[in-house]
Amino acid sequence: MTARKKNQKDSKEKKKEETKPKWHEDLKSETKHSILAVVCFALAVIFILIAFGKGGIIGASIYNTLKKFDEEGNKMFEELKRIYQEKYF
Repeated sequence: MTARKKNQKDSKEKKKEETKPKWHEDLKSETKHSILAVVCFALAVIFILIAFGKGGIIGASIYNTLKKFDEEGNKMFEELKRIYQEKYF
C-alpha cells in the first residue's frame, strides 16, 4: 500500500472518530416522546394562562403577536374568498 492511500484511509478513520453522535441519538424513542409530551403540556398551560390574562408580560407579548397573525390571516382569507368568488361565481 502506498503512503498516499494509507494517509487517505487514516484520514477517513479519523473523520469517523471525530463525528460525535448528536445528544438525542442516544435516547430511546419512549424518552423522546415523553419529553415532547411534557413540552406540549407546558405550552398548553402557558396558552391557557394567556387566554385568561394571567400570562404576565411574556403572555401579553405572545398574545399580541398571535392576535396580529390572526388579523393578517383573516385579511388573507377574505381576499382569497373574494378572488374565488370572482373566478367561479
